[in-house]
Amino acid sequence: MAYLTPQTANATAMFVQTFRDDLNEYAYDAELAGLGYSLSSTKHGIALYLRGFSEKQHVLLEKILTRMVSFKYGISICLMESDALQ
Repeated sequence: MAYLTPQTANATAMFVQTFRDDLNEYAYDAELAGLGYSLSSTKHGIALYLRGFSEKQHVLLEKILTRMVSFKYGISICLMESDALQ
């Protein structure tokens, strides 16, 4: 549960924001191709929504999930995001 404690809620929100920032370049190219996504933190975890041409959504989904699994999220990134949120 992402909102179990204030710490997990903040960690989830910072992960989502940092991961979105990491995807910006790829997301821009996807938007030009008529595809898009929305990623947000919810009380249950992370929600991912896709939009655009249905025959190409699987490509976008695969790219996002592959990057999410290999995404490096550490304390230095958290501190940078924390500063940006203030």
